[in-house]
Amino acid sequence: MVLNVKVPEVPSRLVVMSFISPQDTLIKVNVQESAPLFKRNSKIQPITNAQVVLSNGTQSITIPHKQNGDYTLKANLFAIEAGKEYTLTVSDVGRKVTASCKIPASVNKTLSVEITNSPNPTQSPYIVRGTWTDNPAETNYYRTLGYVLSYQYMPNTDLTVKDTVYSKAFEFDAIHKDTDRQGGNFSVKSDLFVSSGFEDIKDRYLFLLFNTDENYFKYAQTLETATYSGDNPFAEPSPVYSNVQGGLGIFAGYQQYRLRVDR
Repeated sequence: MVLNVKVPEVPSRLVVMSFISPQDTLIKVNVQESAPLFKRNSKIQPITNAQVVLSNGTQSITIPHKQNGDYTLKANLFAIEAGKEYTLTVSDVGRKVTASCKIPASVNKTLSVEITNSPNPTQSPYIVRGTWTDNPAETNYYRTLGYVLSYQYMPNTDLTVKDTVYSKAFEFDAIHKDTDRQGGNFSVKSDLFVSSGFEDIKDRYLFLLFNTDENYFKYAQTLETATYSGDNPFAEPSPVYSNVQGGLGIFAGYQQYRLRVDR
């Protein structure tokens, strides 16, 4: 019987996360260091001294560190363009990782949203339903998101929050792939709640339809699966998709359409 087994050391790896879009005003890359499984007192640490370079095949730019492992650059200094492929290279002392993604060619602007009174107002006051039509000319991956935007005040205070995203108060978050549904219609439905800490003066909602690359879709899909296991110790391990060569993480591209709805 072997009582003392020396567990081999596993080196930490660079963990990179970045999502880029032509509609964003800021390019952001987060760089951390992984926590090896069998290393005592190991914690994920931000990397503040990395070299982060973004390239479109003909031009490159270095993205400076801002804080806590976040490297940021104003988007007007390096254009993110539809249909183009981008490569991200991150390196520090003795380590180097790369990842590539391609921005989808088009923005899907067919999203429409309907908000109706709920048949069970004690459970949720409203029902929200979003629909859009697929572009049959290309393979598409979609994600939807919804937020509340309101002119608001907090009861018994003078605090007013105007037209600010303050709550992701409903589950409009969904991912789709147009396999076998080229040119078809898609939909997502959700109960709509209002944050109990605020009283609405006028409700406004922001809905987002992302047309993403395959990297984004696979990451979101596997992250959702892994999240569902929660703290269940008997849940089967579910790896999260990574496209970072030599390390861990995700570098993905998307187009986004924003729809504001007043109620």
